[in-house]
Amino acid sequence: DSLEKKTVDAPGGVGLTYFVGGQGRVPIVILNALGQGLHYWRPLVHELMRHHRVILWAPRGTDDSQSLFRLGDQVDDLEAILRNEDVRTCHLCAWCTGPKVAVEFYARRPESVTSMVFLMGAFKPFEGKSGLNTQYEQTLEPICQILARRPESAGSVISSLQASVTSNAPEGWEELEPEALGATVLGMMSRELKSHVLAPFQDGTTVVRYANQLIDFWSHAVEARASEVKVPVLFVGAEYDRIASPEMSRAVARRFADPDVAWDVGLV
Repeated sequence: DSLEKKTVDAPGGVGLTYFVGGQGRVPIVILNALGQGLHYWRPLVHELMRHHRVILWAPRGTDDSQSLFRLGDQVDDLEAILRNEDVRTCHLCAWCTGPKVAVEFYARRPESVTSMVFLMGAFKPFEGKSGLNTQYEQTLEPICQILARRPESAGSVISSLQASVTSNAPEGWEELEPEALGATVLGMMSRELKSHVLAPFQDGTTVVRYANQLIDFWSHAVEARASEVKVPVLFVGAEYDRIASPEMSRAVARRFADPDVAWDVGLV
């Protein structure tokens, strides 16, 4: 209720809904994960709005008429919103697939970005680091390729996708040694989030669009532009994240590091 709902004419003549709240000279623009809504952001936005103006929206491409919504289209939407809000400079806070949108936007308009924060970034592909991809990412890619080639198979693979996303503890997990048990519990998905996480896998049309989006995103390597980025970037990873590898975030962070500036990567 504390956010103002707005609409802008996005490329393609489609009305794009976004939300704005708080006060501040340089806004924080939140770049959400593909296929995901805004439920996750409520606690963080509540805190950020105390001192900052915040802008956020749900990425397009899974629930509209577009059969394929590419990375460049997501950047176009970001530009349209900033133009509508008369934003000259901003901080970018990007989750999951969002960092790729942030880096592509920076490549277009480096003067408009003050800093970037990457939350549990999905950076696949990363040359020479495929071993750092999570089991989820390894499972998801072949399924997406099947969906792209045979959209009619969507109905039969939805249940597999849902299971791969929400699978938590292995059978007999209660009997694990304490350390392994702790890691298993910390890696479990919150029950209240499952319905939100499964949003892209609700029906055949949505899942095919989502699969094509991911295939397009996987064709863009974020490290290819890393050396171009000259603003502060903070990488945040979760030790027990089963979707986005914290080890991959470490590897990508090293590519972004300025060799003339002291820095470090560690767990908090």
